[in-house]
Amino acid sequence: MQPRLLKFFEECVISGMLENLSIIRGTKTIPNVMPSTPATSPPYGKLEPNPSLVSIRVDEPGEQNHSMPNGWLQWSPSPTPGKTTSNILSASAPGQALRLYQLAALVSPLLSVVLEYVEWDSLSTSVDTLYRLHRLLRLIVDVKPDAYLDLLEVIAYHSESTRGPAISILISFWPHAVGHAFVGRAFPIVSYQTDLAIRDLRTSNLPLDESAYSHQFVPWGFPTSKQSSSDGTSTPPYGIQPHGCAACADPIEGFGLLCTHCICPLHFACYDLPGAVFFSPHLSPDENGPNKVAIPRFSHVLPRRRTTRPPTTVKDGHGFRLVNLFTLMPCMACRLPLWGCAAQAMECSECLQFIHPKCVLVNDLPRCKRQTMSAPQHTQYTVGWEVMQQTFMAKYHDIAISEEELPKRTYEEISVAYGVLWVQLQILLRGVEHGTISFTGSVPTTSSHPNDIIRGSHIQRLVDLYERYLQSGKLAKSPTLEEYKQLSTPRSTIPPPEPHLSILFEWPLLVYITALIKSPRKTTPTPQQGGVPNFLTVNLNDDTTQTFGGEDSGPPFDFVLLSHMRDALGFELGIFHDPSARHLLEHLYHIGFFNRLDHHTDLFGAGTRPSETFCIFPLPLAIDMSTAVETLVKAIAVCLDDLDVAINEVGFLWLTKRCWPNGMASEYAQQRLLGLIISWMASEDDRLIRIARDYVARGKPLPGVRTEVDPAAWPAPNSNAGVRSSSRSGGDYISCRRELVNKYGARWMLALHTQDPDFYADAVYEEAVELSLEADYPETFDFSGDDISVENVDRRVEEADRVLRVISKVCMNDVIFSAFERVFARWMDDAACLGSIEQVVSFPALRRFANRESAAMRRASQSDPGNTVDSLMMTGIDPWTVVLNTAASGVEGISTASRWLNVLSRSSVN
Repeated sequence: MQPRLLKFFEECVISGMLENLSIIRGTKTIPNVMPSTPATSPPYGKLEPNPSLVSIRVDEPGEQNHSMPNGWLQWSPSPTPGKTTSNILSASAPGQALRLYQLAALVSPLLSVVLEYVEWDSLSTSVDTLYRLHRLLRLIVDVKPDAYLDLLEVIAYHSESTRGPAISILISFWPHAVGHAFVGRAFPIVSYQTDLAIRDLRTSNLPLDESAYSHQFVPWGFPTSKQSSSDGTSTPPYGIQPHGCAACADPIEGFGLLCTHCICPLHFACYDLPGAVFFSPHLSPDENGPNKVAIPRFSHVLPRRRTTRPPTTVKDGHGFRLVNLFTLMPCMACRLPLWGCAAQAMECSECLQFIHPKCVLVNDLPRCKRQTMSAPQHTQYTVGWEVMQQTFMAKYHDIAISEEELPKRTYEEISVAYGVLWVQLQILLRGVEHGTISFTGSVPTTSSHPNDIIRGSHIQRLVDLYERYLQSGKLAKSPTLEEYKQLSTPRSTIPPPEPHLSILFEWPLLVYITALIKSPRKTTPTPQQGGVPNFLTVNLNDDTTQTFGGEDSGPPFDFVLLSHMRDALGFELGIFHDPSARHLLEHLYHIGFFNRLDHHTDLFGAGTRPSETFCIFPLPLAIDMSTAVETLVKAIAVCLDDLDVAINEVGFLWLTKRCWPNGMASEYAQQRLLGLIISWMASEDDRLIRIARDYVARGKPLPGVRTEVDPAAWPAPNSNAGVRSSSRSGGDYISCRRELVNKYGARWMLALHTQDPDFYADAVYEEAVELSLEADYPETFDFSGDDISVENVDRRVEEADRVLRVISKVCMNDVIFSAFERVFARWMDDAACLGSIEQVVSFPALRRFANRESAAMRRASQSDPGNTVDSLMMTGIDPWTVVLNTAASGVEGISTASRWLNVLSRSSVN
């Protein structure tokens, strides 16, 4: 019955409906959106997702059509009255045809029903059913490229049983937008081959593809701390490293590596990922010199869609995969340096050689595993100094700006160029240091130190020039960037780390830029720096603002032309220099903020026409002016509310990657997201009871926890030491929750606290109150009103006690920071109002919270057994200090402290 129903849905319902929907939306004429999939395909044929295409980049001028001030040429013409824009809105965006909503509304309910009743991981499901299921899924994803919004609705609003399968589909088709597992167990790939493998293996454990746990590291510039301890090392605020290395936990300053899928930071020296670091002995360029060892370091570029096998280019016995290279080295074919910051090389996993992507196509290569290549072995890592200089200028001539030309450029243009060249300089220095590149000829020094060798190079000169200019303050920021900086200025008393000079390495700013480039734009740039002030601010009554075709206001687009994105950088940020705009867009593309609709790995590959190349932005951002933001927040909420720690991690990934605190978000949105984390922490006891009752007692695998057959996390989580125990006792579940806090929750909350400590304190207290109110009594938690009486005081005491329990959970997870005094004082004021009633009231939670011995026991049960009350005091969690500080503030403080002491004594606090 199921195969026939699925066939009916595909051929009689969805196929025609999606075709009509694509006609209304205007997506039918877009290439790669309406594939021809005959209904009579072989029932057991392969349904592997389309592999990512590896293209070769050719630097060509953009399609410049319309002249603007300052000599800037747009890549797309300005909208004209009566002309329909080529960019396409989401099917859920307001203001569209009623028929469109009626057609689009069917997709998410249909997906929910199919995912709930078809068990594709069960051995009892027939092959016919699986085949029809995957045909239906592929049809929806291919013909409706924004089907990720329908899957997000399934996660947010439909049954719990559909949550895991919907996440699996999202991760399979849009892995860069979702991320990958680090703490919990990875979700299996959704493919027909995977389901057939289950039947071959006769097991219900879904086999995982190679990229299920794989990182994709990119070079990154980390902030520099303004505070140092006596030994010269930076001191983290409140014991949390905002940019702590995932391997050694020490802070990262300057150059490092970042996995953009799971936001995992690493020191370059700590990067020893198996298979991505190896030793390569080779002869010295000097015939009489000792042999040397080169240590290349790289990270594989993960495909835009997960497949059972990684995309590989096979030639002459080699199997090449695209990589991000962190140590500069020569190409195995042309012997020229592999310049670039990302996806600049391909690596053969058999002979461990690296090559330009374009050289794979044009060069005849020696057979794989041959020890000697086309050049003698001693020149394998050797390049002439002049060749290095010339090839560098050939690669980066477009952003090599002379000192005379710098005043004509905008701050944003120079910041982007500086970031690109700074990363390239770090890769060059690491290549010299690790022996993957050495120079012959007119090297300007005899020193062997990498910094001395590179000091006289063109790249070092340009980096130093741009750095001095950016630090001089001679360039004014665009109004858009200036507004962002003003709104995002931290209000914390502890000075924040000094951000990198380049805008390429500030994640919240990159989120903001991504929101800008997919939003409708104004017709002309603001004269000053070309920026448009007041992002997402619409004034429909302003007669000076001319709108064309609805492009000047409204929700962001989901299908966006590459030319529109480039022009938005000019209109919004004043980036008129085409090469700088290209580099910024490529950076956003490589770290996963958007995809090309045709799944090319190179944003500006050969044959790319920006005015015809569509990009999509899988999943909304928290600062988008879109109805999908509410769906995203609801999806995060249900993921954190799930018992499965793997689903919890997906919620934290979305919270970190798409909802990071910044000044552009509203206080309501940030408080709501904070409440989701606090609710997850407060529910720990209830969840542990369910784990002990439903899983440990019955010998069932813990939900979302890795098993013995799963690979261990790399790098190993620091919190597992001393905490991880046997899964039979539930220790692994507790360990996973603790690591989720350390990796995601604590850093997100610290960022919000740094932004505004007072707001953070009030938000923590208000969310604790919200979580503690009984459903039967939804009134506001306020003891200062006239309704307090002996009749309702018992209920109010119980509510107040629950509030303090939630606050204690926040404290036990070390995320109260400097807000403890303000939060605890607010609770004591409210509790003191109850203490004024003639009836004797007592708060059991206060007795446990304020007694030092109980605090030590509580702390030890939650974290490392070595922790004591002293560690609580170090993080500012001492109720008595709050009382004493209040009493010392004056006469009014003494009166307040006296009322508090009454509450403490009635609760039997020592």
